[in-house]
Amino acid sequence: MQWLIGKENNLKEVEQEPLPDDLNEIRKLITEHQGFMDNLSSRQEDIDSVCKPLRGKSAVPGSRKQSKISRTPG
Repeated sequence: MQWLIGKENNLKEVEQEPLPDDLNEIRKLITEHQGFMDNLSSRQEDIDSVCKPLRGKSAVPGSRKQSKISRTPG
């Protein structure tokens, strides 16, 4: 989980930086991004196992109330 949080923080920091005008710099950033994505993909199973418990809580059957509009008069 710490690894994942670290990657998220890294993305937030990089997102604040303006894109360069130089094409070579942009190519370099694309290569770095591809490496980042490959690293994430290689750890996808670990990421899923950490995040899975969080997804299950919102999908509890019967936890949502039925809308008044969709109810049929009875």
